[in-house]
Amino acid sequence: ESGLGGGQTHVLDLSRGLAARGRWLPEIGATGGGPLEQAARDASLPFHALPFDGAGAFGLIADIRARIRDGKYDLVHTHGGIAGFWGRLAALRTGVKLVHTLHGIHYLHYESRGRRMAYRMLDGLFASFTDRIICVCQSDLENAVQFGIIQASKGCAVLNGIDVEQVERTFARVAISRPTLRAQLNILPNEIAVVTVARYHRQKGLPILLDAFRRAL
Repeated sequence: ESGLGGGQTHVLDLSRGLAARGRWLPEIGATGGGPLEQAARDASLPFHALPFDGAGAFGLIADIRARIRDGKYDLVHTHGGIAGFWGRLAALRTGVKLVHTLHGIHYLHYESRGRRMAYRMLDGLFASFTDRIICVCQSDLENAVQFGIIQASKGCAVLNGIDVEQVERTFARVAISRPTLRAQLNILPNEIAVVTVARYHRQKGLPILLDAFRRAL
């Protein structure tokens, strides 16, 4: 996708880190025209605008397969459901190593049992020809194995890293002191302040946080 959510930021950080090591020459392929493309170009990372939508997806498969067969890539690493579907189809039987990262297994929470089963079967099928499956936390790995989505021998958990220097640079530009901010938010000196930063989405568990606040009060 072309936005800059957690998954896209992870791809950028991973690509920057690999490029800095010198051994790898990472390239990013995603829907073009958004902040992800601009961020990749700002980082001097090759970016390929790919049609991950509608009828153009079949042309996308042919394009990726042609690039792989021309000897351009040694490894294809897909992220998320949409890229994982089309990207792994394109890489099938090309001889290239195939890695997929599950950025959460959201369909396990779907109300429809049929949809849950369908997605589990589809992910399990694709995992059968994927060399390595990465989960972003240990609980996702355990769920993936428990529900038959991946084989334990193929899976591993790799926590998302944080570019500490970038975070420090970002906060260095915030010219406001902690006492001033608390005063602006009407937080008394003896009061405890808690903040969470997340998308307003079910998978973030915000109702659990609200219930915890209720219990604490």
